Amino acid sequence: MDIPKKRPCVKKKQIITLLFALLLYFPFYMPLAKYMGNLPLSERLGYLPTQEMLKISSIEHKFLISKLIFFKSMFYFGGRINPISKSVSYQIDYDTLHKFLNTSVYLDPYNMDTYYFAQAVLTWDAGMIKEVNEMLKIGKKHRYWDHYFPYFLGFNYSYFLKDYKSASAYFIDAAKITKDPLFANLAARYMYEANQTEAAIVFLKKMHEEIFNQSIKLNLEKRIKVLEAVLLIENKIVEFRNKFKRNPKKINEIVEAGLLNKIPDDPYDGKFYIDEKGIVRTTSKFSSATGKK
Repeated sequence: MDIPKKRPCVKKKQIITLLFALLLYFPFYMPLAKYMGNLPLSERLGYLPTQEMLKISSIEHKFLISKLIFFKSMFYFGGRINPISKSVSYQIDYDTLHKFLNTSVYLDPYNMDTYYFAQAVLTWDAGMIKEVNEMLKIGKKHRYWDHYFPYFLGFNYSYFLKDYKSASAYFIDAAKITKDPLFANLAARYMYEANQTEAAIVFLKKMHEEIFNQSIKLNLEKRIKVLEAVLLIENKIVEFRNKFKRNPKKINEIVEAGLLNKIPDDPYDGKFYIDEKGIVRTTSKFSSATGKK
């Protein structure tokens, strides 16, 4: 039986260097956040050499460099929000953020933090599904014993890309690794195009349990709340259809029929509505960047 190949051990000296760098980093967080807010958008993440150049120059320190690039990306993403006023000081340049995260993976394909961050942010906030999938495929190749990579890929192919055949194949891979019937059920569900909203909630809650970074956890909690509201409306549409033998055109019809107390609030400050195909949508498009219309 083949023993999974774990990532190479980082030398003790490198770990101490990283911890020391972080200790020096955090006391300067507030003034640096203010400084970054005043910089032109293109300068906030800074210059990054080509991946090949970094890999050659970093030599045995490539794992440390990968971590530092990840931490810089995290700071850039979280630093846009003033912790006191909660106001947004600058808009995220997602193309550059993707470049940094992709470089982090290139230098250290075992760096799980980077994959989590990309999956939580670049997919939902930037719609960079294909780009994130390419990163996840790199992780799946190196961490082939890790079920999270086929799990993330299966979700992205089903929920975002509506490619149920590919999604089912990845969920089957996850089921083979974990022997967990959850993934087998997901594979069957997507094979027959089952309920997408409910599956998304299950996925995000499972992901939320595994993440310790508070910035990403809060981002996921907000996403879960909006999808739970969508699922509630979807279920009430089914009740309305069973009772009146037709689909409602507006959510207010469900409220007026006494099946729903009120239209749920969108945590992204949008308004829920039913589109021409009978699908529950929100004007926020599940993003704070869109908001109320």
